[in-house]
Amino acid sequence: MTREELYSLVWEMPMMHAASKYGLSGNGLAKICRRLDVPYPSRGWWAKKAAGKKLRQTPLPKPKSGTPRAINIPVREREAQRSVTHIAPLRKELGAITVPERLAKAHPIIAGWRAEHERRRADAARERDPMIRRAFVVPEFTETERRMHRALHALLRALEQQGATIGAAERHPHRIVATIAREDIEFEIREKLKQLKRPLNEDERRWSSDRSRLVTELVGTGRLHVVIHTWSGGGFKREWLESDAHPIETLLPDVAATLLAMGPHLAEVRREREEEARRAEERRRRAEEERRLRQRDANRWRRFVEFARASEEVRQARAFLVELRERPSSDEVAGDRSIEEWLDWAESRAAASDPLKRDMPALFSEIAEVTEWTYRD
Repeated sequence: MTREELYSLVWEMPMMHAASKYGLSGNGLAKICRRLDVPYPSRGWWAKKAAGKKLRQTPLPKPKSGTPRAINIPVREREAQRSVTHIAPLRKELGAITVPERLAKAHPIIAGWRAEHERRRADAARERDPMIRRAFVVPEFTETERRMHRALHALLRALEQQGATIGAAERHPHRIVATIAREDIEFEIREKLKQLKRPLNEDERRWSSDRSRLVTELVGTGRLHVVIHTWSGGGFKREWLESDAHPIETLLPDVAATLLAMGPHLAEVRREREEEARRAEERRRRAEEERRLRQRDANRWRRFVEFARASEEVRQARAFLVELRERPSSDEVAGDRSIEEWLDWAESRAAASDPLKRDMPALFSEIAEVTEWTYRD
């Protein structure tokens, strides 16, 4: 992709949507833009444009010295193409996903959320302490939250019709876990928030030393945001943000098809990892066995050399003993024995220590009993 092509791409659509075409994240595409010295819209630029504001597009500057004129991302392109190949048939099979106008019988998970919400509202209503009631007020669901419930209900029913098992995430109660091809995929639909600065209200001014300062808070935009939190690789899209041109109802089939395609992909990745782990364990086991055999063989050779040294020591001892016997005999006593008794003792010790006195089967049988643990030094 040349600098000019990249420049046209990032000013044609939001960074997140442009990056998904190549299996990249928005931050990854932004890094490529900075590497090629390609300007791209700042944060909030597309929201201002959608609001009708007149904005100026930053022109493409001439490349600086050493700046690449193009970049190649073949691996990510293949991953993106693979994900599209997997998703397209599922998207066609799913067709449209109808979002009900009202939830007469909500999905059990959504019904549980609503029941818990009503329980908390009832507890707050029974509270008689005005300070506690004010601190723990539980507002009613907003229209955006109710629309989110209806969209999520339709998505979960569509996934269940395709064989998925739906459950709630343990650590994040408002996230969903879809089990597809025995793989858990965690996702959620939530309202997109934005930062807003406002002046202090009357209560805040009462407790603030600087009454002119502004407070930054997060407020809802009224737009629904679908996020898949499970990382799968393979170039699958993981975020969808509705707009006036693409409301949540039109995004749900793509979300469902992506989730259904991610399950088998994750299962394949898991099988590959398990197979690689099995091969690594087999390589480790073979290496350990080879090391053990090498150590055992080294220890057996050590025992053989010990026999050779013992035989050489016996020959030297017998040669020394012959020289002693050639001397004049003496009846003197040394210690608790006579000299003749000492010579007989040395002869018996030499005979007992001589490996050559043993037959070869017995000699090599003892060597065969040596293991890798025989010598602990």
